[in-house]
Amino acid sequence: MPGTGAAGGTRTSAAWLEGLSERQKTLARLCALKADDAHILDELERMLGCYTSMEKPWCFLSIEALLPAAVFWRAFHLHWRSFEQPPHGRYLWTLGRRRPDWRIDYMTHDDAAALIALPEILSLYRGRDDQTRVALSWKVSEPLGERRHKEDFFIEARAPKAAVAGFYAGAEKREAEVVLFSCRAIAGSR
Repeated sequence: MPGTGAAGGTRTSAAWLEGLSERQKTLARLCALKADDAHILDELERMLGCYTSMEKPWCFLSIEALLPAAVFWRAFHLHWRSFEQPPHGRYLWTLGRRRPDWRIDYMTHDDAAALIALPEILSLYRGRDDQTRVALSWKVSEPLGERRHKEDFFIEARAPKAAVAGFYAGAEKREAEVVLFSCRAIAGSR
């Protein structure tokens, strides 16, 4: 969880937690006062901006219980792609718990439209070298390379579109990513 700050110096766990604690208090006050969503999202943006891409997923998890449903989902969709090596198991638990509050309009307009356009059953891909035991995020297009050797380089699976918690189109089709609510949705992994 502790890491290197934006200036390049190493922070101690105590400094990381102290800074997070103060920011948590600010967010908690805003949420308790039922501030408007935009104000809470702005404060959350400032908060996450203080952390590295490795720290952000942990920081977000540490404050997610404070966030109203709409703010949680909007923030999750806005920041997911900036999270490096998120703890997939913990995120799966959080997304599952928050699933009843999910709405497609919490995603950006372009991502929501792209998700709607996908088929009802998705073909998903994940690199074999990924050490993550619990698969939360997948690519929606086949990685580049010769098809006959694909089983050596990536895992192919299928999941229903209804299992998608987030869709992030990316600049190119091969960059498109889905985040699932549950690993149970995956079928036919190879």
